[in-house]
Amino acid sequence: MVESSGDAQKKFSTLKLRVVSALVAAVCIIGAYALFGKYGLIIAGSVAALLSQREIARMLLGIDKRYSNLFLFFSVSTYLMMVYLPNIALHIFVFGLLLSLLSSFVILRTEVSIERIYLVLNRIVVCHLYTVLLPFFAVGLIHFERGDRWFALLIITVFAGDISAYFGGSQFGKNKLWPTVSPKKTWEGAVAGLVGSVILGSLTYWYLLGKGSSYGISSHQGSLSDSSAPQSAAVETVRGLGTELDAVGASMGGDHLSLLVVLLFLIAASVSAQMGDFFESTIKRHVGVKDSGSLMPGHGGILDRIDGILFGAPIIYFLAMLS
Repeated sequence: MVESSGDAQKKFSTLKLRVVSALVAAVCIIGAYALFGKYGLIIAGSVAALLSQREIARMLLGIDKRYSNLFLFFSVSTYLMMVYLPNIALHIFVFGLLLSLLSSFVILRTEVSIERIYLVLNRIVVCHLYTVLLPFFAVGLIHFERGDRWFALLIITVFAGDISAYFGGSQFGKNKLWPTVSPKKTWEGAVAGLVGSVILGSLTYWYLLGKGSSYGISSHQGSLSDSSAPQSAAVETVRGLGTELDAVGASMGGDHLSLLVVLLFLIAASVSAQMGDFFESTIKRHVGVKDSGSLMPGHGGILDRIDGILFGAPIIYFLAMLS
């Protein structure tokens, strides 16, 4: 079907608005970094996280302001404590989530519908996981040695995928990927996004982080995996696997495996970021809204812009932890 001139003009106007809005956001982030260094990035990331908590509270807990206000009290305080004390962030998160749930029981006692009680409890957990824990993984990257570069790798990898998926889907998209959740997403766009993320992510990694050790990853400080903190069994298992792979890589020439490991993580981050887009689309369709907010013209709300970053962050964080 041939696109009409009116539709083409509307699409172009929307694209211009999206570009201008994204540039303004980029200037704010770069300006914060130029003025305050890593602390500027932490502030910018935290502002985005707190705004996303407000959006998710309005979407999922807006059925009663008592629930949304309760969530925002615990989500904001929990998140800020996690950023201030990153070494025990996961402990703080679990404690904050439990306090939020226990406090909600006081209000839920007045509910007569077991379905509504179950719905509210589930939504409180989802809100905490989505806009408290996941944003910490993104901002937590900045606590690593060369954390500003890890953070840049996350942002560039995800945004490269978004841009590639948009243009790839617009030009070549024919086969719908998941029409029930996101009617405009296509397989062609998803593949273009994956390719864009991997190519630009690989170049970013090589340029910013690929000149340190044999794996191009330096040790870090002030993160959840600080040497003074106990390591989880999962991390120790993966570290052991990495040691075995390192030995195999040495027999293969080392550099080839290094590239393979990075590529695998970038692929995982790209796929996870795209799933983040579907996750937010599912929430919006469930509650019957088009956008999570209106703060960013052409994009919608903060969550509409950072949904991919939130889901890609744990993958990049884990890559950094394995150093």
